[in-house]
Amino acid sequence: MSLLTALVFVSLAAEPVLVAPYQSLGVEPATVSAITEGFRQAVESPKLTALPATESEKVSRSATMCGEDGACLATVGTRSNARWVVAFGVGKVGASLLLTALFIDVKDGKEITRSSRRVPEGMADWVLVTRSLSDEVVKPPAEPVVVQVPIEVIKPVKPHTFRPWAFVSLGIAAAFAVTATVLGLVAAGNYQRLQMQPNNDVLRGNQRPLNGSADGCLVVSLLTGAVSILFFILDAAEKPVVPTE
Repeated sequence: MSLLTALVFVSLAAEPVLVAPYQSLGVEPATVSAITEGFRQAVESPKLTALPATESEKVSRSATMCGEDGACLATVGTRSNARWVVAFGVGKVGASLLLTALFIDVKDGKEITRSSRRVPEGMADWVLVTRSLSDEVVKPPAEPVVVQVPIEVIKPVKPHTFRPWAFVSLGIAAAFAVTATVLGLVAAGNYQRLQMQPNNDVLRGNQRPLNGSADGCLVVSLLTGAVSILFFILDAAEKPVVPTE
């Protein structure tokens, strides 16, 4: 049997009900037996099942000692492994019989409901009487409905506050490095021509600005590269945070 099948089986299993007479005054034992059997039939449903009549007979003395004490009757039910107890008392009142039924929650050890019927002696249809009385008192409280709501667990993530600046500074460093390289090549070409034409004032005049521009671009590239590295270090050291809406 799989775990799922076992869970479904447990959830659908009928809960046991003990029918126990706690009082009978001036009443024939056959009448008490008829009432017991009537209640046993009346409580049968997809959710409830009556314990055997032999169990009712076995606990009758204990139930009589309890009387209408709900906690005591719940203890009797516990000994019989019952979930619920239908306890009844019947007594002669003039030319009638007064039947009182109690519904006991064994788990909570208390009485839930009770009701009574007064019927003519010798004319009672105990099947109908117990059925009617059972419909009034046998009312197990509704089980609370548990709704499982999936909870989305949001993992902390790094906000990467410094990463965009790191890439921007890295791009600037790369751009100035390329510019410095180009200017350096131009300056080197100009210097070679100047070596061949030492009296060329134009070449001499261009050499210094070309060298300065190449050096300046190289310095800027190195500085922005260092800033980019700093931003990447700060990004790596940044602590993860839980994103908010």
